[in-house]
Amino acid sequence: MDGQRKSKLKTLYLMRFLSLYTDEQHGATIEEMIDWLRSQGISAERKSLYYDLELLRAFGMDIEPVRGKRQEYRLLSREFELPELKLLVDAVGASKFITRRKSHQLLKKLESLASVYQAEELQRSVYVDRRVKTMNESIYYTVDTVHSAINHGKKLSFKYFTYRPDKQRVLKKSGAPYLVTPLALTYAQENYYLYAWSAEHQSIRTYRIDRMTDATESAQDAEHNAQTDAFDPASRANEAFAMFGGTPQKVTLRFSNDLADAAIDRFGTGTMLLPDGAENFSLTAEVMVSPTFFGWVFGFGGRVQITGPDAVREEYAHQLAHALKQQS
Repeated sequence: MDGQRKSKLKTLYLMRFLSLYTDEQHGATIEEMIDWLRSQGISAERKSLYYDLELLRAFGMDIEPVRGKRQEYRLLSREFELPELKLLVDAVGASKFITRRKSHQLLKKLESLASVYQAEELQRSVYVDRRVKTMNESIYYTVDTVHSAINHGKKLSFKYFTYRPDKQRVLKKSGAPYLVTPLALTYAQENYYLYAWSAEHQSIRTYRIDRMTDATESAQDAEHNAQTDAFDPASRANEAFAMFGGTPQKVTLRFSNDLADAAIDRFGTGTMLLPDGAENFSLTAEVMVSPTFFGWVFGFGGRVQITGPDAVREEYAHQLAHALKQQS
């Protein structure tokens, strides 16, 4: 780009300078602006910069002069404040479903929303390299495809895989594609999941997004029935344990009183906690009865008991006996 054309973009270059090199704690003088613009191949005079600063203020930029030993200008606020960017940075770094490579790319983009000084603070708060991350790089495009299928009322086609001990993928159903009606996406247990109606199983199934490949929006219209129309993803998430499926049943549990926080965290504040003797309380909730649910109960070391129904109690006892036998 020649110098004459660049000079017409002087105001935009000045906007970039202020965004990069000023914030609430750091300012810049008119001389520093002139020097930086010159390094970009743009000549500028002091008077013209005063005019440009007024234009940028009129445009909505929160630019304020700071008088002290030297006259400085600072960009006091921007689209994302530093605490908000730190939250986003932490979320990206902690998200298991985002690959390591993509995490670094997203973090660089978040840094570009801050000044260079704020970016240093963001970098110091990031620890990505040693966190467990997914290996499925296509997850971002899969999520987009799922959203598109839901919004357009179409079925979703994909292949599904698991990992062998040597970390090689093994396609389920011998590589045959799944064809489902996508209902909702949810984020739980550090992973993205899809709730979908499976005509093959005549039930609503759960699929991990990072275990999908070759996801495409089908030309077939989504199915509608009593189950899909009544489906509530929030209720399903509360019922499921670690997103594993199972048989939904009303189960009564007895907790030690000191586990009220754990009960509320799991079942929500809307669940009634009823006194059950001096040292315990009970609650009844609908859960997906599965080995994962039993593992959750067992994890409290006997301070949570299943008191009903009898069939669930017996299944739990069977699971415990089987696990003990495997250890002998």
